[in-house]
Amino acid sequence: MEEKEKSKTPQISTRGSGSIYKPKYKTKGGEVRESRFFYVQYYRDGVRYVENTHADKITPAKEFLKKRLGSENFTPPQVEKVRFDEIAADLVTDYEKEGNRSIAKLRRSVRYLTKFFRGHRAANINGAMVSEYAVLRKRRPEDDGARDGLSTGAAVATVNRELAALRRMFHIAKKNGKVRFIPTIELTKENNVRKGFLEHDQFRALRSALPDYARAVLVAMYYTGMRIGEVLAITWPQVDLSEREIRLEPGTTKNDEARTLPIDGELFEVIQIQRQLRDQKFPDSPWVFAHSGKPIRNMYRVWRASCVRVGLGKMVCTTCSAETTDLRNCPECSKAEQKASLKYMGLIPHDLRRTGVRNLIRAGVPRSVAMKISGHKTEAVFERYNITSQRDLREAARRLTVYLEEKNDQNTTKVAPSESSPIPPAVVNLVN
Repeated sequence: MEEKEKSKTPQISTRGSGSIYKPKYKTKGGEVRESRFFYVQYYRDGVRYVENTHADKITPAKEFLKKRLGSENFTPPQVEKVRFDEIAADLVTDYEKEGNRSIAKLRRSVRYLTKFFRGHRAANINGAMVSEYAVLRKRRPEDDGARDGLSTGAAVATVNRELAALRRMFHIAKKNGKVRFIPTIELTKENNVRKGFLEHDQFRALRSALPDYARAVLVAMYYTGMRIGEVLAITWPQVDLSEREIRLEPGTTKNDEARTLPIDGELFEVIQIQRQLRDQKFPDSPWVFAHSGKPIRNMYRVWRASCVRVGLGKMVCTTCSAETTDLRNCPECSKAEQKASLKYMGLIPHDLRRTGVRNLIRAGVPRSVAMKISGHKTEAVFERYNITSQRDLREAARRLTVYLEEKNDQNTTKVAPSESSPIPPAVVNLVN
């Protein structure tokens, strides 16, 4: 292996202006040779830097040194060489260290980001590149300019989550001293706020369609507004049947804060049934909501099937946009022998959280108490879940009608014309 040594006499050496030289090195045979390329030595903020200019002419080497000394936004050589792959790995490590439960979603975002930014120096990633990535992600595979494996017709929300991961990636890299600047990363405004909720007759239909183990989960979400992850994480030590309450422990909730939920009525009866089932068949199972004594990892498949069965959901073909109740194949594309995938559209478990909040308000529960039950920390977020339905509006109109009728002690409000008016008296109905 060749051993390099610095030349004792730089070719250019002016105090404060850095120096340019060609280092000398010895070969394995002991022969002294001079490097082909010019190196520069300079100081920034009292720190000494030595870099290979990769130039064998003195003029470009001088320009290289001039750029290093004159740049206001100076980036140290070791920072300039940091690549996207390194800061992406640091982001994943940070999520693992913090025990973030969204690690699976993050890995998916990083996987797509890597397909575009792999090998790029972090210092070279800018707003234009970020915008190009967003455009490519939103393109469908059959669109012009689509890129294989990257252009999947991703939704705006999906792209925003990926760009948010990229931004977080740069913030961590800056904190670790691996980058000096964070590129401009703008997210697209989302207009996909869900407004789905479950009326009581729909709840009863879905409750009948679901298997027993999933039915218990539905009841818990419907009566409390808990997230599905919170429900599935409940163990028997958290349930106090004598006090009729469930204690959600820190770490099992989204905001990592403990809260206590009262249980009554149908929910109390369901939990009693779950306890009897556990005691009789699965005495060693700690989970309140379980399937054959084992924790429920995923119930989306049975959820989709039941929702489609009772008309609360549908399957849509991503190829021909046809709607079907078949959970696996598109009848239209199957006839044409085309490959197609189906996408579920309809009620999702998180809509039960929205429903729970609305039911609490309908029942006259004070907002502060409702927020403690649902686990919302701010009014703004709570309001997003307190959605008004058409039935609520009709009920408001009915109450207004009753109020006016009581005030006027009649079915209509009569307006009498002026005595000087030639128009005969008429009844003007203000209530539809």
